[in-house]
Formats: sequence, structure tokens, C-alpha cells
Amino acid sequence: MTTQRLLLSMGLALSVGAAQACKCVQPMTPARQFARAQAVITGVVETLEPVDAAAGAMKATVRVEHAWKEAPAGPVTVITDGTCAVPLAPGQHYLLYLQPLSPSTYATDRCSGSASVESSKRALRWLQRRASSGASAASSAPIR
Repeated sequence: MTTQRLLLSMGLALSVGAAQACKCVQPMTPARQFARAQAVITGVVETLEPVDAAAGAMKATVRVEHAWKEAPAGPVTVITDGTCAVPLAPGQHYLLYLQPLSPSTYATDRCSGSASVESSKRALRWLQRRASSGASAASSAPIR
């Protein structure tokens, strides 16, 4: 009986953990995603390593291809974790909405709007329209 209860409670704990999916408060428009982020970039993941496997935390080195909003030149370190972690992969291109942790280290998650470039067509069109309209030209300049 005790073994059955233990197995049952372990099974419930596992099923609750698996059921905890990413839940963003509400879908955001590209304009709101842009306004809420400290930096917005498109870039390619060069390296990816686990930071805390239990929390699903990953650390990526991202080569910045284009800065849509205040990002440093050169590669940046991006941390993503939890149930809303961005599923990053080396060699893949992403649109990332970032919050600073230090001068060249940022945090992001799926609720911010960060996703693969393939999944971000609507947001990229909005960013391109914004840049071509001359809105804040300094923040939409390419990284050199």
C-alpha cells in the first residue's frame, strides 16, 4: 500500500510538471514587444550550453546580425530558462527581445516575442516598416 501511494504521488508530480507549459499573460503586438524590450536583435546562435538543467536554463552566444534597438556590437550572451525558454539551436537565426543582466549578457523568453526568424515574419515586417519610416534611426542601424 505504501509503495502504491509513493508511485501514485510520483506519477502525479511528473504529470503536473509535464503539464506546466509556457503561459504568457496575453499575446503582444510587435510594437508592444519592441517597447518592452531593452534591446531587439536578429542574430545567429554560435554556441549553446546548459546552465541549470533542472530549470531548463541555457546560455547562448549570439552573433548580432542586426540591432533593431540598442544592442552592443559583437556577440552577446543570452540566457533563457524555465517553461517559457526560447528553444535555441546552434547555427539557427532568431529575433530576440532582450532584457539586460549585465553589459553584454541578456535574458529572454518566448513571452517577450523571441522566436526563430522563420516564426517571426510578422514582427520582422513591422520592424522593417518602422526602420524605413525613419523612426529612431540610431536604434535601427545595423551593427558594424
